[in-house]
Amino acid sequence: MSGEYRTPVAEGLEIGGGIAYKHNKVDGRGYYEHKGLDSIPVYLTARYNFKNASEVTPYVKANLGYAFNSGSLKWHESAFDYGEAKFKGGLYSGIGTGIQYKNFVVDLSYNWNRVRVDRKGYVAPYRYEDKFTISHGTLTLGVGYSFGF
Repeated sequence: MSGEYRTPVAEGLEIGGGIAYKHNKVDGRGYYEHKGLDSIPVYLTARYNFKNASEVTPYVKANLGYAFNSGSLKWHESAFDYGEAKFKGGLYSGIGTGIQYKNFVVDLSYNWNRVRVDRKGYVAPYRYEDKFTISHGTLTLGVGYSFGF
């Protein structure tokens, strides 16, 4: 689910901003408890419309912003192996293409979300605590309506 506002700045070029909500199921095997990865990206967007004689307008777009991430993953395989990872925010970016027919839009994009992970755990006989960043990419097919204001 997302929303964007864009305004024309040059022939075929629009810039603006957007916000979205994305939930990603975190898949794990074994003794995992998932809360998933919830992400709210807030971003700047640029879109170039390829004008032509028909009512179908193809376009390309790019997004850049920050994703407010939350969620966690816990595991407890035994009394000697357990831990938790918590997800934090990071850079959000994406590229895409689509078509607009009148006010209806079909959009295909690839979005990257950098996720800061704070992890604590125990694997006998050691306790560990670390922080690292991962990149999470998603291919998104969107269908929408442009209100045109």
